[in-house]
This record gives sequence, C-alpha cells and structure tokens, in this order.
Amino acid sequence: MAQSPLYDRDILRLAASLHRWPLDDSHPIQVEKRAPVCGSNIVISAALDTDSDNIRAIGMHVSACALGQASAAILATHAEGLDRKTFERQYGYCCDLLNGVAADRHNGWPEMVLLARAAPYPARHGAILLPYQALAAVFAGQSALDIAS
Repeated sequence: MAQSPLYDRDILRLAASLHRWPLDDSHPIQVEKRAPVCGSNIVISAALDTDSDNIRAIGMHVSACALGQASAAILATHAEGLDRKTFERQYGYCCDLLNGVAADRHNGWPEMVLLARAAPYPARHGAILLPYQALAAVFAGQSALDIAS
C-alpha cells in the first residue's frame, strides 16, 4: 500500500497495534456497530468497574480502513479507567477534529491529532467515529447489534 497523507506510518502503526486488545467473550458487555456508508464494522467487549462505572477492560474486533483501526486503537489505549464524562469529552473532540475545529490541540490524547487529516474526507468519518459510537453504547449499557448512523 503506497503511503498517502491519510495513511502514513503513524496511522499504520496505530492500526497494527489493535492486536493488544483482543475481543474477550468473558466481558459482560458486547456491542457491535456498523457504519453503513463505508461498511466498517466493530465489535467491542467491555467490563465496567462496578463501583465507578469506569471501563475496567476492553477488547475489540475491527473491520475498517486503517483510519478506523487507528481510531479504535487510540480509544483502546486510553480506555482502561475511562469514565463517561472524559469519554464524552473525547468523543466530542474527535467530532471537532473531523469538522476541522481544534486540530492544533490534542485534548489529553496526543494521538488524536493524527485523525485531523481526515477532515476533508467525509467518507472516512464513519469509520473513525465508529469505535466512539460503540463505546457510547457500552456506557449506555447496551449489549446488542446496532447500525451506526
């Protein structure tokens, strides 16, 4: 695969790191989401801390372009101990990046600035946001197949 501004070494390295978070059938929550525009698919397994509702453990199976995989890896990197409020802030920040807003800061997750390069490519946004939509369903207590909008 030839490198392009969208798929550089950093994005590919992140995408290749997903093996660190394998899907775990022992996790009590499992959510599957699909982005209908691009066909990307993600299954997230998660366990929440019973005292705080923070993410205790996470696993993933991602079928997406390298940007979608990189986005999932960024989320997984920061998932352990993640609380709903911080997650919602980061999800909003990812949306801002894809809308061309705030591309000069990282909001605590430095890898996220790599996703800003996809702002001019709306066809890629679904794959990038898919991991966040799946984790939003985890926080909402859903455990089912869903179609992302």
